[in-house]
Amino acid sequence: MSAVPTPLPVIAVLMPAFDSARFVVRALDSLLAQSYTAWELAIVDDGSTDATPDVVEPYLADPRIGYFRHADNRGLGCALNEALDRTSAPYVAYLPADDVYYRDHLERLAATLAANDHAVLAHAHVRHHYSRIAEGPVDGHGLQLVQVLHRRSAERWLTRDELVTDDLARMYWSKLAKRGAFVSSGALTCEWVDHPRQRHDLERARLRPSAGARGRSRGEPGRRPLRSAEPRLCFARRRCLLARGRGRAARDPRRCLGLTQLQTEACVSRAQSASS
Repeated sequence: MSAVPTPLPVIAVLMPAFDSARFVVRALDSLLAQSYTAWELAIVDDGSTDATPDVVEPYLADPRIGYFRHADNRGLGCALNEALDRTSAPYVAYLPADDVYYRDHLERLAATLAANDHAVLAHAHVRHHYSRIAEGPVDGHGLQLVQVLHRRSAERWLTRDELVTDDLARMYWSKLAKRGAFVSSGALTCEWVDHPRQRHDLERARLRPSAGARGRSRGEPGRRPLRSAEPRLCFARRRCLLARGRGRAARDPRRCLGLTQLQTEACVSRAQSASS
């Protein structure tokens, strides 16, 4: 008796992963639970140092799932470009290892794109930051990977070697916008999970040591340089001194300015020296 042939995938799901052992099971289970099953998945492990490979291994029994590992961390753009190269389906979706699909996510997005010949990209409403809902781009963060399904194109994701940024529009969406319209599915079908080790937080941390170099170092004179921490410390010091002079307990600079522990200690030390 011959085996039933596996249908050709219609949607390529790209999963970038980095130190995602705590989250990837939920993401993978949400994909396996999809009402739409004609998909292929490329997991690109971008140099994880935790147990991500071990957690993923049992899922590789599914012939639709492939796992590819980088020896070192090369950045989101590089990981997504490799995932594109490892897949062939005409539609492309994204499932970062810390995000979640709801059951009809792929089905609704595929139907939306199929019904709009002029469109190159369809996006879902997304739940984020616990209970907030965005019907399009997330305020302050833009259109997120987990929201998107688009037609495959020859465009490539911008890599870290070209520009260090966490702006997905600059990395890829702006390229697609030149090829067609973006349309909404009108349905809440996915979740963008926020946590301290999230990709956009890590990329922003990577930017901070090169304050003032972002943009201009890449031939973009119009970009505003990053502000250093020193003015923040001085401002916090003045707030501390002002509160002491008014006979009130000094405000915690870390609470009002989001400073690190070392910055806070430096601020308090300066305030104490100035008031003694």
